[in-house]
Amino acid sequence: MQRRRGYLPREGIHLGFLLSSFESCILSAPMIVLGLACLCVRLVPHAVPSTALARLPSQRSTLIYLGLAVFARVQKACSRAAINNWVSPKPPDLAQEIFVVTGGTTGIGRSCVDLILSRSPKARVAIIDIVQPETSLGEAVRFYKCDLSDREQTELVAKQIKEELGDPTVLINNAGLSRGKYMSEIDWQNITATLGVNLIAPFLLIRAFLPAMIARNHGHIVNIASLSAYAPPAGLADYAASKAGMLAMTESLRLELRHVHKATSVRVSAFVLSFVKTPLFKGETNQPNFLSPLLDVDTVGEEIFGAIEQGASVVRYMPAISGIVASIWAYPRWFQDVILNGTAKLRVDYRGRQHIDEHGRVSG
Repeated sequence: MQRRRGYLPREGIHLGFLLSSFESCILSAPMIVLGLACLCVRLVPHAVPSTALARLPSQRSTLIYLGLAVFARVQKACSRAAINNWVSPKPPDLAQEIFVVTGGTTGIGRSCVDLILSRSPKARVAIIDIVQPETSLGEAVRFYKCDLSDREQTELVAKQIKEELGDPTVLINNAGLSRGKYMSEIDWQNITATLGVNLIAPFLLIRAFLPAMIARNHGHIVNIASLSAYAPPAGLADYAASKAGMLAMTESLRLELRHVHKATSVRVSAFVLSFVKTPLFKGETNQPNFLSPLLDVDTVGEEIFGAIEQGASVVRYMPAISGIVASIWAYPRWFQDVILNGTAKLRVDYRGRQHIDEHGRVSG
């Protein structure tokens, strides 16, 4: 795992990092206390020399800052509480959890597995992947080779995991497939494979593991989505559609758990990612790194593991500035096109490394 350089991101300094850092600073408790102190001094001006008073912000600007800062902190706290069903997150005992990670032999999935084992060597982990691991996974990890585009294989592996390890409590739907074909040329085999791995397999695995989570009112489902769900480039229609479906499924599942099953402590998280340095990625984004950095898998893995470790549901956009792009459908049409047309400049090979046979089955 690549280590951070102090507090700086692995990707280098970028706009999302600066905006997040500024927000954290400006909304921090010490800054608000400092604002209150300035306000108190303004209310009793005779208590300080006039020269010092002249250097302080005006009473009006201080009140505006305090009002906005308190409002922002309250709405963030309410958002965190709402997405967790107004039930305080409880950090799980990782040694007692049973993890299932799809696509766990490489990239983001492998980073998550390494983090889990580094924090809790006794945790039980199942990896579902079409690709054999290149290095030893350790005794705590079970590897299940599976073509996730195949319904029968997926359901059989889910049953096998429950029989051998017990009912999983954490499911990370990370496996992804991209074919990079235009609508005018894509065949049904590639469409079926992409939707099977990216969307149908998560449905099947959730269906297999969810009843036990509901019965215990304990568990965490993590779905990996993509910014392409909001801004889909040409040649990525199948992949983008699968990730948009993943986000819709995530929200529907959250409501089902809350209103139908009353399982308010079962967590559901989504991570909406821009470009990540994984086996899926080849080529150049032709985007300034300052605006759109190529994310390191360990940066993403740490965020995912952090949510699991806290026992909290989250919806996280990475890098942070991606959240602005994700609100694209609220913009005027001409401005939407400015953003969408920018995807034509990408020089990324989306074709993927997997082979799809004539029946739509996937091989590594």
